[in-house]
Order: sequence, then C-alpha cells, then structure tokens
Amino acid sequence: MSIVFEVADTSCEAATQSSFPPSVRLVTRSQTKIATLRGYSEYIPSSPPKKYKTLTWAGTSEQTAFTTNPTGGQVGDAKYVYSGAGTIDSLGRVVTSYAKDLYTPCPASNLQPPLIINNVVPSLQGYCWPSDPNTCPICNIPPEFKANVATNSISDEPVGLVGVGNAFRTLTPTTLTNIGTQSILATLASAGPGATTGVPPDNFNGITGVWVTITGTHDYSATLSDEYTDAEALTNAFILNSNGATAENIPRTTGFVSRFTTVAFDLAFSNLVVGKSYLASVNLLSINPNANTIKQYGFVAIATTHTIHDAVATPAAGGTTTVRLPTVTFVP
Repeated sequence: MSIVFEVADTSCEAATQSSFPPSVRLVTRSQTKIATLRGYSEYIPSSPPKKYKTLTWAGTSEQTAFTTNPTGGQVGDAKYVYSGAGTIDSLGRVVTSYAKDLYTPCPASNLQPPLIINNVVPSLQGYCWPSDPNTCPICNIPPEFKANVATNSISDEPVGLVGVGNAFRTLTPTTLTNIGTQSILATLASAGPGATTGVPPDNFNGITGVWVTITGTHDYSATLSDEYTDAEALTNAFILNSNGATAENIPRTTGFVSRFTTVAFDLAFSNLVVGKSYLASVNLLSINPNANTIKQYGFVAIATTHTIHDAVATPAAGGTTTVRLPTVTFVP
C-alpha cells in the first residue's frame, strides 16, 4: 500500500497563484441628507424658488352695502383688520400667527344673501337688516368683532369682497398689496335659500329687486421676510444611514428639496500570502456626466487579510457615482 503526499510550495509563484487565489469583498456605508426648505412660498417664484420664515399682514379691508331705495339704508358692513406676523422655526413649526379680525354689524348671524344680478362676488358678507328675523334687531355701525379668521397663508386676502382678486392686487416676489376702492350695483336674493327679508326693493331698467350699491375699500399688504436658506435646510436635514453604494449630489433647482449622499467603502481582502504584492481595483460608474472609470490600489500583504478604506468623491452637481465590481490580482 502506497501513500501519496501533495505539498504546496509557497515560495513558487505559480504554485502560490493557483493554491492561494486572493479574494476581495466590497463593503459600503452611505449617509443621505434630505434638505427641505420650509416656510412661506414667494408670490413670484425665484429660480430656484425661495421660502421665508415670517409672513406679516397689515392694514384693513372694508365693504359696505346700501339700498338704492331711499327708504332703506345700510344693509351690510364687513371689515377685516390685519395685524401681527406668522412665523415658523427651523423645523417648520408654527411659532406665532397673525390676526385677521372680522367685524360685522351682527356677529351672531352668518347669513350672506346671494347676489342675483351683477354677481361679481357670490354673496354679501356682513349683511344685517333690523326687520330681517335671520339677522339682528339692531345692526351695529361701526361693526363689532366677530372672529379671527386668519388661515396662516400668503393668499389670505378678504376673498368675496368687491375689489379683491387677481385684477386688484400688486405682487413682487415678497409682497402683496391691494390699495383702492371699487363699487358695483347689484341685487340681493329676495327669495330662496339665504334670501333677504324686509329690505325695500327698487326698480332699474324695468327690473324690480333688492338693488344695493356695494363698495369695497382696501388698504392691506402682506410681506415675506427672514429667508429660510439652503444652509439652514441642510443643518436641519433628515438623515438616513444605509449600506448604499451610490453617492449623490442633487441640489434643488425647481423645487424645495435637495438630496446629498456620501459613500464610504472598505475593500476587505482574504486568502493573501504574506510578502506578496497585489493590485486591487473598483469600478466607478458616474451619471451626469456619464463616465466609467477604474480606481486601482497596490499593496504588499503583511498578513493573510487586509483592508483598504476609501470614499466615493462628491459627484458633480446633479450627478451620481456608484462604486462597484471590486477585483484583486497578484502583481507579477
């Protein structure tokens, strides 16, 4: 009976390469920062658009209504008074709110009679007529406080009043103003849901109805201030840690969100021969601009295992780079 022994000669280069093929494993770690601008948007967007932490409303807006029939009188008064500022903190939390106080002759009533003829606004706000059982027996002039109706919005105008809307406002990126007076002649509903009761009618051009002159007088403004910067957004970014292999540099262009991902990676080698030289590489696939490059690493093994630490370079703005396809070979 014979016994056969096989011996690996580690001093022989050919034997070393066949008996101890090196291996490499790519280990990636990524951190993504999602930076979001918070706050109030501009009236006329910049490029890229901006947001602000403070919205200040100021001024007044008042609409009155009088019957054309001289036996009648005032049948409506709605006055809005703006004051204060709405603010947010760096996390987007509301800190303070402005006031938009509404005053009417009959705060207890919500009746708003529809406009039938010349209905440039849908209904009459602040309606009150003493003989109308759906309002108040006494209509207070000047009007009394009804409610704070602020909505914490850059578009919080007194919508529904004559002289309010796109045709009457003036905008800049950070301001909205409406200064002026507008009047219309219209009729109030005298039958059906929300109709008036007891308001004396009149006749114009053969049409009999509850004719009223409605006048809106406006002097109010909104101002944005204290810009929420990209640097502040990055400081307060949402952070996601993962094992991703793709670095990103995606600053915002048209929206309010930027995304930045950094990637660190290890090349973990095993089955090495002490004293032997090795050449390792990774493939870096970039998009925008498109490129496919090889990065190489040379080293001499001082143990049977070895680790190289590196990181993916920051891509160009709008681009990504993925580390992949690790290799290792003997150096002849």
